[in-house]
Amino acid sequence: MPVAVRLVEVLTLITIMGLITCIGLSVILAQKTLSMTITFLERILPIWC
Repeated sequence: MPVAVRLVEVLTLITIMGLITCIGLSVILAQKTLSMTITFLERILPIWC
């Protein structure tokens, strides 16, 4: 029984770490996308103005 409990704890930790990693990567990806979009707009806007 204690082995099963330990297994559940390990799986829970791995799941939480996975979620944190995914959230972190999503935030980084969003920042890069936003940065690229702003750069793109800055280059395009002077043509329109």
